[in-house]
Amino acid sequence: MKITKVNLQYSNNDINNFICEADVTFDYDFTVHGIKVMNGEKGIYLLFPQNGKYTKFVAYPIKEETRQYILDEILKEMVNQDGQI
Repeated sequence: MKITKVNLQYSNNDINNFICEADVTFDYDFTVHGIKVMNGEKGIYLLFPQNGKYTKFVAYPIKEETRQYILDEILKEMVNQDGQI
């Protein structure tokens, strides 16, 4: 599985360490919308979309390696767009 596209949406609000929201496409076939990029005490991390009513994740990586791969690709796109994170 390869990430083939990353779209970023930034907000001017400085709410709860929110950096941006990402839509990530895998193999040109499957997109996950609404991955939040957050800045916490231990560094940058991801929040995957949830069903608000039941607070269950809609889609999420099972393996830590996959989560890290997604984070790395989002960070690369942030650098490409802004020159910084």
